[in-house]
Amino acid sequence: MFRYRVYGLTIESDTRFPELSKLEKPTDRMATDVRLRLRVPRTNPPVFSEILKTTTFPDGTPWLTSARVGDGYLLRFVGTADFILDGAGRELTCWHVEPGVSADTIRHLVLDQVFPMVLNRRGQEALHATAIVTPKGACAFCGPAGSGKSTLAASFFLAGFGALGDDCLPLVEQNGSIRVLPGYPGKRLGRDAIDALSAGSGATTPVSDYTSKRRALASPSAKNFPREAVLLRRIYRVVRPIEGEPQIVSPAIEPIEPREAFIELLSSSFLLDFTDPEMLTRHFQLMEKVASIVPVRRLKVPNNLTTLGAVRDAVLADLDA
Repeated sequence: MFRYRVYGLTIESDTRFPELSKLEKPTDRMATDVRLRLRVPRTNPPVFSEILKTTTFPDGTPWLTSARVGDGYLLRFVGTADFILDGAGRELTCWHVEPGVSADTIRHLVLDQVFPMVLNRRGQEALHATAIVTPKGACAFCGPAGSGKSTLAASFFLAGFGALGDDCLPLVEQNGSIRVLPGYPGKRLGRDAIDALSAGSGATTPVSDYTSKRRALASPSAKNFPREAVLLRRIYRVVRPIEGEPQIVSPAIEPIEPREAFIELLSSSFLLDFTDPEMLTRHFQLMEKVASIVPVRRLKVPNNLTTLGAVRDAVLADLDA
């Protein structure tokens, strides 16, 4: 068995995760929060009682179906794999894997897609965002797929700033402030971003079977990767011009009022069960606090990777303002 620390949780896994740093020292013998069983696939499909939601790709192809299974949940990634999460968020089992699906894909699903739901079940809220650490604190970047969140964060990392995580950003309220828990230092980047950042093909690994992106900067022993919660100073909603809109020549940052920021945060949240009133209330209350405590900005960036340095400068200047 392997033991790791990720998203503020100690996990025990029957599968090695090279993206994570193992807990090996005697002082690391903390209680296990979540047990992963990924090597016990079953052939019989789980029986579910109620479908909660189905998400799709932009072309309408089904992607993820979540449903109730007893007091737990089924997370079915259509055509890929099924996961079962128990009602307490303590046991996660890979129930079924479609033939030909790679181990890289299963690890990616667990780290980037399933664990946000595990956190939510355990009473922990998380944003769909990537984040970096500056001397002023943490900055989170959220936005739609393809907006360049990971690329921007990777450019900060290569400029010497710490990475906090990619996609899943757990939030905690401490003494009237909002802090974020570290995930792992890897970033999922397209080939154009890897080339522009000079990350190098030798420093990347496959992400999954269904994307051409590769995982870069994924050394789990990165010296500037934080191990404890970091104060969240800013949240930036990354905006790029779409086809037909006027192009953005240079980066610009605009404030977002708390009421609008609350809506933006909800659109960038992970929620497992929309039918659970306690879960919804808890989630809404924390998002409201985040919107009132942490400045949320709209970050307009050009569709040009050569401007990443200027975008970094704009963000750092905003932090100093």
